[in-house]
Amino acid sequence: MTVFPSELLESSLAYLVGLEWGIDVLKVDSPFFFGSTPSKKSAWFEVVKAHSENGVVHLEKLSDKEFTVIHFPKKRGDNVILIRSKDITETSIGGQLLANIILRRAEIHVEEILHHGIWKELEAKKNKALVAQ
Repeated sequence: MTVFPSELLESSLAYLVGLEWGIDVLKVDSPFFFGSTPSKKSAWFEVVKAHSENGVVHLEKLSDKEFTVIHFPKKRGDNVILIRSKDITETSIGGQLLANIILRRAEIHVEEILHHGIWKELEAKKNKALVAQ
């Protein structure tokens, strides 16, 4: 499978979670994106990679944005979750504790989607959004 640059993965994931969760993505500056939530609240989001091991989730880093989109690239099932960044203070967190603070979850395999060519459509949407700004 093709290895995609992390900027492309993160920006694509921003648009995909926007579609999945009803977030109107207004600006993307990978790994960050700015959007309007379904309740019309504007907020900054950050995409952070993670993996789990022995019931503990290890985040690549902590976010100082309002929301964190945690992406587990190798996980099947719900592999993308949304949390309030203030709800975690360390890069390692127990899986059960994390489960208690999840706002939204989804199964989005961005690398597979990009591999199958949908990335062209996402790039077009991104370019359209940039022109509109």
